[in-house]
Amino acid sequence: SVKKEDGLLPTIDSLVLNAGLAHGQGETDVYRTKEGFEETVGVNHLGHFYLFNLLAPTLAKGGGAGGGEAAGGGGPRLVSTASGVHDPKTPGGDVGAPATLGSL
Repeated sequence: SVKKEDGLLPTIDSLVLNAGLAHGQGETDVYRTKEGFEETVGVNHLGHFYLFNLLAPTLAKGGGAGGGEAAGGGGPRLVSTASGVHDPKTPGGDVGAPATLGSL
């Protein structure tokens, strides 16, 4: 779906990467993207990276908020967000067992 976005807009002033996916803690199945990546990593991280790389040239041409640097707008903006649920010290809920490297 990321490939479908490439070339649709002549300019982009701001790009906000905010998609997120989290399967329930009780899930035992491993979901994968069609490329074979674990789905959560594919959607939450690799998808953002790939979309930004596709749109970077268009974003670089964008004027940014307020009309670009020449108009005092500061140029194009990139915002990448993350959920507080990933930080067990915040009230984001029960995040489950800590990640490990398994038997590596």
